Amino acid sequence: NLGVLLHSVSREQDVQLGGAIFQICDQINHGISSLIQPKMQKDIVELNFDSGSMAMDRSDYETARSYFNNSLSLLPENHWSSNYGFSLRLFFLSAKAAYSCGDIEKAYDLLKEILKEGRCLEDKLDAYCLYVTILTSEGRIEAWTTCCEVLSKLNETMPDSVDVRTMGAMVKQTGEMLGKISFDNLLEMQELDSVFHHTLKFYTQLIIIAFWKKPQMTPLIACRMIKLSLDHGVCKDSIFGFVQYAAVICHQSKEVKYIREACRIGKAVM
Repeated sequence: NLGVLLHSVSREQDVQLGGAIFQICDQINHGISSLIQPKMQKDIVELNFDSGSMAMDRSDYETARSYFNNSLSLLPENHWSSNYGFSLRLFFLSAKAAYSCGDIEKAYDLLKEILKEGRCLEDKLDAYCLYVTILTSEGRIEAWTTCCEVLSKLNETMPDSVDVRTMGAMVKQTGEMLGKISFDNLLEMQELDSVFHHTLKFYTQLIIIAFWKKPQMTPLIACRMIKLSLDHGVCKDSIFGFVQYAAVICHQSKEVKYIREACRIGKAVM
């Protein structure tokens, strides 16, 4: 009763709970089976979600997971239709908490639910990203195929393989483009348009997977990331493309001028 009373007073007076949210939520959760009423259910679901989110911000994933599980258990059967946006956020953060606690299967189940119920690709992208991250951490080849599938939905095509001649031509073309850009211009490149942010994020994941599974594809991915960044702007994920390109040049070339150019690119983006 104390938790319910404190929560009611805070809502009526529009008080910011801060750290006190944990004590209030815990008081309610201890007696949740006897106190819960239909009119209170939505408030308690949201209170547990807010508590879980704050615990996530503090990197207390086990506590966050407990709060999120309470929210999940109290959701109405039609929550995907009646409260779609909230369901997306709850399931995604629950998956992150489960993954952080080592419960991979639970994380998979929650993410698959988002991928099943999501109404458009944009609503599923964060779930896809975490899904690929988990697959990568387990060393599963599905990480590569899933990443390629998402990129195809973002209008990007990733071939299964590329011959040495084509790869060499792409690297050369990329080098010529970068050679025309001064150090200062590299530093002052415009920020990436949000439309392409997700594309580069998945290319970043793909280049990480390629390092272990398909190293021969690394130059292709790096060149494509650089092309997108030069055409549309840069973001933090652009760094992976530029650095991997520079690493490829340093690894493959024996001429000092090319190595110096690669170092120039790497230094600028870092």
